[in-house]
Amino acid sequence: MPAFSLPTTTGERYSRLLGDKFRTPTLIVIIDPASTFARATVNDIRKSIEALPYNADVIWAFVSTNTDIIDEIIPQPLMGEHILMNAKSLARDCGVSSYPVSIIVGTDGVVDDVILGYNNELTSVVIQKMALAAKSR
Repeated sequence: MPAFSLPTTTGERYSRLLGDKFRTPTLIVIIDPASTFARATVNDIRKSIEALPYNADVIWAFVSTNTDIIDEIIPQPLMGEHILMNAKSLARDCGVSSYPVSIIVGTDGVVDDVILGYNNELTSVVIQKMALAAKSR
């Protein structure tokens, strides 16, 4: 996973250097809050993370800088969630051309899998891919 340093909606910064590890398997969701699927994506990702038999973190990387719109979609982060904004540079570095994109990253900081777009099966797809990623470590 490339290095990045992005602002949070609370005015802090979340930084990750190249080679840094994550404390748990992590799902990085690069998302446009203006997308018609933004709320559904958040709801389905949260359902899938809750259903996992282990702890996993979610980094919500919004490409917008409009905190009002982001706060409407995610009013309160859950335990293990980080809400970042202005993530266009991260999207570029990851080769993202359409949203949402969910990147599954192991604790070693290496990308295990990528889920492109949104569909009605997103919850089960995330559960399956996160489970496979955990088994491969």
